[in-house]
Parts: sequence; structure tokens; C-alpha cells
Amino acid sequence: MKFYIETYGCAANKNDSEIIAGILTKSGFIKISSPELADLIIINTCIVKKPTQTKIFYRIEELTKKFPKKKFLITGCIPEAYPELIRKNFPEISFVSTNRICEIEKVIRKIFKNEKVELLGRLKKEKVCLPKIRENEIIDIVQICSGCLGNCSYCATKLAKGNLISSKPEKIVKEIEVAKKIGVKEFWLTGQDIACYGFDIGTNLPKLLEKILEIKGKYFIRLGMLNPCHLKKIINQLLKVCEDGRIFKFFHIPIQSGSNKLLKQMNRNYKVRDFEKIIYKIISKFPDATIWTDIIVGYPTETENDFKETLELIKKLKFDWVNVSKFYYMEKTSAI
Repeated sequence: MKFYIETYGCAANKNDSEIIAGILTKSGFIKISSPELADLIIINTCIVKKPTQTKIFYRIEELTKKFPKKKFLITGCIPEAYPELIRKNFPEISFVSTNRICEIEKVIRKIFKNEKVELLGRLKKEKVCLPKIRENEIIDIVQICSGCLGNCSYCATKLAKGNLISSKPEKIVKEIEVAKKIGVKEFWLTGQDIACYGFDIGTNLPKLLEKILEIKGKYFIRLGMLNPCHLKKIINQLLKVCEDGRIFKFFHIPIQSGSNKLLKQMNRNYKVRDFEKIIYKIISKFPDATIWTDIIVGYPTETENDFKETLELIKKLKFDWVNVSKFYYMEKTSAI
């Protein structure tokens, strides 16, 4: 049987699709790049923004109308966060939570027996050392953790991913060792917030990096998103280990707003000054570091003065890249 995967969202979602492809290929399925030739169409979804969710639903409707006789499966963040929306809009389509993709083969076997499957819930299953088909042969996306320790008022991803689950350091190291032996050159350490990696298992990100860097040879490590709330606890350790030339001096640290009032209402658990201290420490240590941030505009309680404070912060810190997102209300979140 042939399957096609269409992926939306972050690096973790892309890695989920690589794992799904690896599991299915190992079980005898054939991955193809066109929905026209597929027996099964898998849509790996994202809910980080409302327009993305709308776009995905439109795409599913388009594909089901175009290929009414094909089998479909929805996975990613939408099934766990909003299963009722799938049931309402696509009552015949099976779905699997992002947290249950390791069970996807048995789900698909049932689908081809014309069974409707809904597989939800969260297992403490690490997403490392699993079969995968990489989209880029020299890049290994490594999900060192899933979920987070925050409770941001606007965030629907928390509904899907839940609380922090960190992968064991030894399993992460093993995955990197194996991948390096077959020619992988870059390792992207990803998760919803890798700054809190290990807080649930008695370790942290700098200690993980130290273990990884014990692997001999030439390769590079790229760090994923770092929430300032947890980054401030490990920043000194992290910068010390980042002295190693194999770690890219790239830091993606989302501030979301330059207003302390809004940060408090967003449940971000840090202040603007905390964020500034982090940035100054980075550029003092690595003047040529690349620093990205994210901003939400149009938050329900944002005033003109709040917006101006955000603009002033951007001008002051001179980020290399600012990802600006309009606020959209996401169902089941508290920011209205």
C-alpha cells in the first residue's frame, strides 16, 4: 500500500512525519510524494495559529472531495486538542493524537478494514531511537522533549502536547551516534520549549549538550526554541557549553511582548528585564550570535502604550529576525 504525508507546523511536526514514514516503511508500506497515487493520505496538523488550522481544514475538504475513494488519516495537534472539530467536519475520517504516532501502523491496518479509529491520550513515549525517513539526509531532527511546563493564556499547543516529557539523555546520545555514522552532519534539538529539557528527570539542557559533545568527530548542533522563563535558570551553564564550535550560535527566544503587563496576563512568568539580561549575556559572550524572537500583536488587552513598549524593545535589542503574529483566539484557551 502507498501512503502520502502532508505536514504542517514546526520542526517537531516534521520529525513526527519522518517517524510515521519510518514506521510504515519498515512495515512494508511505500511512501510516495503525490496524493494522486496514494492509497492513504495522512495529514499531519498544526494549531499554533488559527489561520493555519483553517487552512488545514480547507485542504482536507479539498482532498476528500477530489479523492472520495481514498483512505484518510488526520494526525498532529488537532486530534488531541480539538477532536470534536474533526468529528463535526469530517465524521468519516480516523484520527490519531500526536502523542500516539508510534501506534500508527495498527491504526492504518484497521482503516483498511473500513474501521473508524480515534486514538487519543498521552503516553510517556520518547520520540527518539525510532525508525524514520529523513526529509534531509544530513539533518536529524531530534525531539529531546515534548510538552512544556508553562500555561500560556493564548496557547493551544499545550492542549495537544500537555506537560513536559523529556527523553533520557542516553537515548538521545544513542540516536545522534547512530545517525552520525550514516552521514548526518547536523542535529536539530527540538521541542516546544527545550530550555526546560530535563527538569522532569533531574537534568537540564547544558548537561545534555555536554554528553552529546563527548561524541567525537565533526558535526553541528542547532538549538530549538527557548522560553525565557526557563532559559534564565540555565543561561550561564548554556553559554559555557556553547563555547564548543560544534554548537551553532543561534538562539530562538520568544519574548511575545515588550509590556510587563501583557507578559503577566499571558502567563509567561518572566519580565522584560529578565529577557534583556539573557540577550545581553548572549551578545557579550558571542557578539556574532544570531538571535530570533516572536511577537504577538493585537492581544485582547493590548493598548497603544503596550504596543509602543514592544516596538521600543525591538529597536533596542536589534534582533536578527522577528516573527510577528496577529493574535487569534483559540478555543479552550483563556485569552479572550
